[in-house]
Amino acid sequence: MKKNITKKIIILSSFALLLTAVWNTHNNSSTKKEVAKEDFIEAKKVTSKDSKDFTTKKSSQRSIAAINPKKSKDQRKRIGGLVNQPIINTINAPKKTWKTKYKENFFRMGHNAQIKNFEIKHKKSATLVKRNIAKNVEHILVSYNLPNGDAYSFEAYIDSQTGQLVQAWNKTRPEFKKGLNLSGQGKVYKPSI
Repeated sequence: MKKNITKKIIILSSFALLLTAVWNTHNNSSTKKEVAKEDFIEAKKVTSKDSKDFTTKKSSQRSIAAINPKKSKDQRKRIGGLVNQPIINTINAPKKTWKTKYKENFFRMGHNAQIKNFEIKHKKSATLVKRNIAKNVEHILVSYNLPNGDAYSFEAYIDSQTGQLVQAWNKTRPEFKKGLNLSGQGKVYKPSI
């Protein structure tokens, strides 16, 4: 008898819960429809006179929904320093003559004119930041051949204003073309001929 009573209580309580859930969803859907009807506003008809006003106005500013944002002419990658920290001082201004100035400095500093296939490849423009002071630099790849045919290359940061070398890396390391032989004495190395 107790089993029958507990079964009846469970069935009745689940039925009551089901009815309240259905009743609540029905009431909520009807109120949503009413709110949508209340918030509806009629659109204003645009006459040809109004549309001419929009087309004749020319503004230099872009609209809010612009697809392509304006890009600044000087896109430089920031190297060093904190990304969110504003740059206080820039100690140089970029000039277009940096490449010719660097080439002049390269040959003036002891590199003879017998170098063949001298080439400067520009990779990117950057702003090098150290201690909150910024310097505009150019990232380049320099490659050339010596008169004996050996190829050399390196990457460098070049000052955008003066064409001076700021930092260099990835230098080519020359290797011995002929092996070394140990002499008969055991301590003196002589290159083989």
